[in-house]
Amino acid sequence: MSKLKSVIVGIGVAAVTAGCSATVTTTSIDETPPLSGALTSFASCDEALAELRANAAAHTPPMGWYPPEVEAFAEDAPAPTGGNARGNDPAIGGDEYSGTNTHETGVDEPDIVKTDGRRVVTAVDGVVRIVDAASGEAVGTVALDESVIGMSDLLLFGDRALVVTTALNIELHSEHSTATTVYLVDLAGQKVLNRFTIEGDYLDARAVDGVVRVVVRSQPVFVPTVDGDRRGAVMRTPIDSWLPDYELDGEGGQIACTALARPTEYSGTSLLTLLTFDMEAGLDDGTPVTVAADGNTVYGTGDALYIANDRGGFATVSWDLPVKAETELYRFGLGRETAPVLDASGAVPGYLLNQYSMSEWNGHLRVATTDSSDLVNSSSSVYMLEIGDGSLTEVGRVEGLGLGERIYAVRYVGDAGYVVTFRQVDPLYVLDLRDPAAPKALGELKITGYSSYLHPVSDTRLLGVGQEADDSGRTQGTQISLFDVSDASNPTRLDQYHVPGSSTSVEIDPHAFLYWPGESIAVIPVQEYGSAAAATVVSVGDTTLSELATVEVGSGSAVRNLVIGEHLWTFSHDGYAITTLSDFETVGWFTY
Repeated sequence: MSKLKSVIVGIGVAAVTAGCSATVTTTSIDETPPLSGALTSFASCDEALAELRANAAAHTPPMGWYPPEVEAFAEDAPAPTGGNARGNDPAIGGDEYSGTNTHETGVDEPDIVKTDGRRVVTAVDGVVRIVDAASGEAVGTVALDESVIGMSDLLLFGDRALVVTTALNIELHSEHSTATTVYLVDLAGQKVLNRFTIEGDYLDARAVDGVVRVVVRSQPVFVPTVDGDRRGAVMRTPIDSWLPDYELDGEGGQIACTALARPTEYSGTSLLTLLTFDMEAGLDDGTPVTVAADGNTVYGTGDALYIANDRGGFATVSWDLPVKAETELYRFGLGRETAPVLDASGAVPGYLLNQYSMSEWNGHLRVATTDSSDLVNSSSSVYMLEIGDGSLTEVGRVEGLGLGERIYAVRYVGDAGYVVTFRQVDPLYVLDLRDPAAPKALGELKITGYSSYLHPVSDTRLLGVGQEADDSGRTQGTQISLFDVSDASNPTRLDQYHVPGSSTSVEIDPHAFLYWPGESIAVIPVQEYGSAAAATVVSVGDTTLSELATVEVGSGSAVRNLVIGEHLWTFSHDGYAITTLSDFETVGWFTY
């Protein structure tokens, strides 16, 4: 069985006019969205195959090419101290430490470096490394798979780590497949407890109290004939090419036809499989829930998991230029002892930036999208969707944000929303979302450059990380902005920190951002052209930003920063540096 690895994570807005703000409007909506949350199982393999073929053929060009793969452009309210702030845990008995910068408090996200205050854990090139936080020395390794290259995602719970990798599939069927492998590792015993592999690409995961939901996306490869007939290839593809195979500790299986379900309406040619693993109990078959749907963005709360499919910004009915991009939204209710259940779905115009474009709040889902139907007059909107029985129903919207621009950053804090759009200048919009039926844009700030990530540091202060730019929109290097949002109708920038000619991975991965409230510092990886990779430490005052230190980490790119007790740990692909928080003197440099 073969699968097609696809990267569909966003599309840029090509505008030919200068960026400017449109008239921002608010609309109340009483219509039901076009998708139903109800799931129906297929009665037989024949029925499943017939419908999968028909649906895939309808969304496949007859000849010649697939839509191009495109790269990404660069809830309850988040705690004002930041999602990665973590207090002393008496069960651990260590000093205060920082965790992964997460979207929602209490919902852990996988990352390439994890700590529990006693240990620091990484998974590099197929080897889990366990480091003692007190000494900085490695105290153990666990070999996973020598074919895995680079840094893998991890989650920690007690003495266990869950590691997720995606690689070419050399065990399940053909060499053309990709497979996602989940390892459960005993950190104390330094051994692999379980190994689960399933065909498909790892999309994302979320964990609450050691219960992990892993989302895998699988898609068959349709091999056209010599005349390029792709639809004919779809209609010849057997059912086994759709249904993912899996293997648990050497014992194989396959998702059954009758276990596959589909919503009333769906698009695309993919299957989404949600796996549930209890890290404390050990891995089983993951109680797979497989849905005939597509997706590329995952957002999670304590009791729900959302999967969004914006089709890469492309319309599904035209294979020319984008015509009417639409984002499908699927909400899966989560129970600790039960498999996920699709309990609502809906759709909104436009495409998402990332998971921060979504936020569940007081029975509603807020969704920010950019609509590029008109390539010249693209604009962005925030939709308010009521979470009902089976559907996500739009009840209001704010539209007309950033005419000719696209969204670069979104953050929701309680009943407020912040949206950054950009092409030549950066409007920061402040939204009042208290009334879902009448959301409002209250204030707007125009400055050069843009923010790609927004982080609340208090009730009235917001940090933005992105790029400075000149008046024509040409980027000039990494910048951190300190915004005063105490007056929602008149947001201001209090200070700016700028590193000319540099970039930061925070722009594409918020996990790379660290805010440590104990010292009121922000730490971000910064790469300057021709210089060694480094982490920059910036003091965040009430009205000012100032550089405190630069921590170099050798030839490899700086990727993550952690605080453990009185020390800052800075990680690269080569190793990690430990410096003191008091004066940022280097305590040691350790290679993997």
